[in-house]
Amino acid sequence: MSTPASSIARSCRAEMRVSMVTGGDDAAARQGDRRRRLRCGMRAGDGQGGRGDVLGERRGRRGRMTDGEGPGQANVPAEAKELKAELAGMLPFAPIASLLIELDVRTHFLDCFTHAGGRKQARSADLKRNILSVLIANATNLGLARMAEACGIPYDVLRWTQEWYVREETLREANTCIVNHHHGLDLSKVFGGGTMSSSDGQRFPVRGKSTTARDMTIHGGQVLSSYTHVSDQHSTFGTKIIVPNAREAHFVLDDFLGNATDLPLFEHATDTHGVTLINFALFDLVGKLLSPRIRDLGKITLIRDETPTDTVKRYPHAGPLLSARWNEDLITECWPDLLRMAGSLKYGQAHRLAGGGQMVGRLPAEHPGRGVEGMGHAAPYAARGEVSV
Repeated sequence: MSTPASSIARSCRAEMRVSMVTGGDDAAARQGDRRRRLRCGMRAGDGQGGRGDVLGERRGRRGRMTDGEGPGQANVPAEAKELKAELAGMLPFAPIASLLIELDVRTHFLDCFTHAGGRKQARSADLKRNILSVLIANATNLGLARMAEACGIPYDVLRWTQEWYVREETLREANTCIVNHHHGLDLSKVFGGGTMSSSDGQRFPVRGKSTTARDMTIHGGQVLSSYTHVSDQHSTFGTKIIVPNAREAHFVLDDFLGNATDLPLFEHATDTHGVTLINFALFDLVGKLLSPRIRDLGKITLIRDETPTDTVKRYPHAGPLLSARWNEDLITECWPDLLRMAGSLKYGQAHRLAGGGQMVGRLPAEHPGRGVEGMGHAAPYAARGEVSV
């Protein structure tokens, strides 16, 4: 009895987890391990084992790769819709202020907002109220002036509270506190184990002067982009404000490797905007998985480790897509530099944005950055054990 391609993919991913933990830092061993994972991934993508031509089924008109029907496009049974509506009707309306007050009772996240001067002050009810008002004003894009009109707290008090208490470091600490509490709940484990995450950017309109906002016609004015990292337990563990027309791939590693929560992150997903060869290679070097959704996969240069004839013979459906040869010698030659780069990124000795390779495209051919690109060529379908389209 044949094994479905999805089962092959799952077994490849399980093998990937073990190999990345036990693979060691030897170049030859890691190259051999990567070759095995590449072939395992191509077997799953080729649809061997009873599923049929996976890649062929997803070819649309003009030879383009199409998505097919994803989980969000599946038909939802009428009974499920009725149950969802019934459960939603049972939930009481909770004002956001009341919700945050109860959240503080459970997590004490407001204690993370300390005075910038280092002075310890009594956590009075008025101070907590002021901090919550500032948080709501910023989160809803209402602004401090309108919040002062709405809640009756003087504008000067809100402005002073924001200046001395609500800073990037205190916001991150408070968010970490909430994520850790959420991760410890039994209900959170129903959605996932906290091992997988995803990231994407959202654009928001802004008023006034801003160093990160840009005028974009498609959005009807000045906007900035908020790049967020979310776990499979639906908790947001990282947020970064970036220029809206910047390449999102440069910021994927920042909060993933800089994760300060209790989430045991191992695998990360992005859309096409978060994909570069550099990211594929760096995720693999630090022992993590990058599993993106790649648009127009048929237009991307994929590599093979055999001759074209042997590749097509082994993978009749996926083989024709593999148009380039994997340069293993380049990776072996640059291996010591690649390990140093990975260690610097993993342990915070280098900024992930710089290490992510924004400037690799301008490096000479003999530079180790080219070795990162060469390593990244093998990762798009070797890393996850399946082809993402």
